[in-house]
Amino acid sequence: MTNDELRELMPLYVLGTLEDEAQAQQVRDRLLTGDPVCAGYLAEAEATLAALPLALDPVAPSPQAKRNLLERVARASQPDGAPKAATEHREVAGTIRPRVPVAWTLVSSALAAAVAVLITWGVTYSPMQRQGDELRQVQADLAQKGKQIDRLEFAVATKNQRIVELETQVQTTTQTVNFLRSRRLIVASLDAGETQPENAWGRLFWDQDRGVWHFYASGMKPAGEGKTYELWFITKDQKKVPAGLFNVDSSGQTVLTVPLPPDIGPLAMAAVTDEPAGGVPQPTGSIQLVGALN
Repeated sequence: MTNDELRELMPLYVLGTLEDEAQAQQVRDRLLTGDPVCAGYLAEAEATLAALPLALDPVAPSPQAKRNLLERVARASQPDGAPKAATEHREVAGTIRPRVPVAWTLVSSALAAAVAVLITWGVTYSPMQRQGDELRQVQADLAQKGKQIDRLEFAVATKNQRIVELETQVQTTTQTVNFLRSRRLIVASLDAGETQPENAWGRLFWDQDRGVWHFYASGMKPAGEGKTYELWFITKDQKKVPAGLFNVDSSGQTVLTVPLPPDIGPLAMAAVTDEPAGGVPQPTGSIQLVGALN
């Protein structure tokens, strides 16, 4: 057995947990020779094992572990048919040591095994418990930061939506100002139909200089799932010409620019109907807004 092997096995020998009897006998033989290296390993192991519990954070064992340990000690201290304690002597590391009683040897073995179990449990469980607490704290911090991020993202999304709405309003205002400057401008009003709120209304601005219609609506309810609004020009001979599709924003408003269809002839009315998504060539839905074009 090399010195390295001897040093590795010595703590198990001191604890009485070295299961390989051949190895245990080799350790005993080396100790009996009075080898100073072996004696040093013995002292080192005893000092290390004595100091090891002091390096651990105090961890209270469970009541069940305490009961199991006391029961094990009690059983080991009263073995059936145990012979009376002997007072033999043995020489170890150059000194004469009295052989301890057999009953005490059993108690010591039980205590050594229990201490080994508790040390192993303390060394393993205590750091794991701290790591688990740290992990749970990190998870809680991440969850809190996630909530903060969600609130920030919601606030940013709300502000972005508001910015889009303001940009749309600015664009609408700019368009309104531009076509209000037209020298030849005709304005027609569209009133709400039976299915729209009473405050729903529309305006048609005919910019004759540019040959386009500008349609503006307010107070309308959303067209609904699978539906869209469709604007129609109605000629004096009751020909219905589709002019464009639209829906309204959260405030019930929309703006639509419609080029004047060529050769459409004199116009009599304008109307808005609700139609299937994608629109139809001729109106099929109910009238949402309607007004005369004078």
